[in-house]
Amino acid sequence: MQETTLEGRLNDALWVRDFSEADLPQLTALYQEVFAGEVALSDGTVFSWGEYMKCSRCGVKYGRDEIGPGGEPGYQVAVDGKWFPLESCKRCGDDFRPATSSTQGGASLMPFWSDVSIREIVASTLGRPGGQIKLAFREGELLGFAMYFVNPYAPDVGYLADIGVSPDRRGKGIATALLSFVDQWAVQKRLSSVYLRTDQRNLAAVRLFEKNDYRSTGLREPDTAVEDFPWRIYMQKRLGPFGSPGDSDRGLEVD
Repeated sequence: MQETTLEGRLNDALWVRDFSEADLPQLTALYQEVFAGEVALSDGTVFSWGEYMKCSRCGVKYGRDEIGPGGEPGYQVAVDGKWFPLESCKRCGDDFRPATSSTQGGASLMPFWSDVSIREIVASTLGRPGGQIKLAFREGELLGFAMYFVNPYAPDVGYLADIGVSPDRRGKGIATALLSFVDQWAVQKRLSSVYLRTDQRNLAAVRLFEKNDYRSTGLREPDTAVEDFPWRIYMQKRLGPFGSPGDSDRGLEVD
């Protein structure tokens, strides 16, 4: 059966279409906005993924609140409300200072998201079964994205790998519009469910997913991942007669 292309105008201003190579710079910039920025929550707290910079050696992430006010690439961190030079990585301990007779040097901080890393994510997503990347535009400006594919270990289960909306455009229905494309794709693929993982502290995201019929599976990351993802949870949306109440943990193994 030939697949139908899922794209089009959702209203007078918003257009959703497939990713193309020319979109890479805008997509990289939006990733940096979404995952390095902050989300103001309804309870007055602020949530951030903290993915602003990373160590070139071990890859540990540094949030904006760990980088000095001068904008230097990670040479200052906050300690007791003051700013001091960061001499070594908080995880691997490699020296950030230039190499001297007494220091080895060699590590550095680099942007967490770059054209190279986004290109890898794009290739990985589109290389998976049924892989799709949808972008939402308004007047030529990229405002949101969704990346999803069929789980290769469970061919009747979809995985929503990433979804994000520009911080100053949230609450305007863009994420819901993108999720509607995920639904259309899943029905076309005759999937039993779609699942995702998110951070339970990001209440805005959790409520968005719940509003769109995703429910917590009760599963969490294995203990080995707790250091990096202590708050990560899995959510799943059932789509019809293909699943059953007893299989909520199917399809949750994915590379």
